[in-house]
Amino acid sequence: MTKNNPQNTPDKSTESLQKIKPINIEQQYTYWQEKTEILRKKQQNLRRESLSTGQILPFLEPQAITEKCKLFDCVEMKYKAVQQILKKINNMTTIEEELAYWEKSTEKLRSRQQAFRRPKNLQ
Repeated sequence: MTKNNPQNTPDKSTESLQKIKPINIEQQYTYWQEKTEILRKKQQNLRRESLSTGQILPFLEPQAITEKCKLFDCVEMKYKAVQQILKKINNMTTIEEELAYWEKSTEKLRSRQQAFRRPKNLQ
């Protein structure tokens, strides 16, 4: 028994996890995208209904009522980056080629990070 679930019955999140456990990562990604979109639409409709009746729902802060648009989806960005890396690595025939790729990529990352760091005398 848990504090939030005294009868020890499976909650919705546990059921969702059990549903997606046997499927591959791409299908899990699609599943969660669909679930998130459904939830977002429900929340959006709830906000619109409350605004049309002139009510502000108590659990929504006034600044949260305005619709916000995400400029990008970081999970999607990471997923695409992994796919690009896998395409490059899968074409490599030896471990030495792969190690050289990672060394070159690491050095490129370090130089980009260094360009964005403040000098210690300005911190």
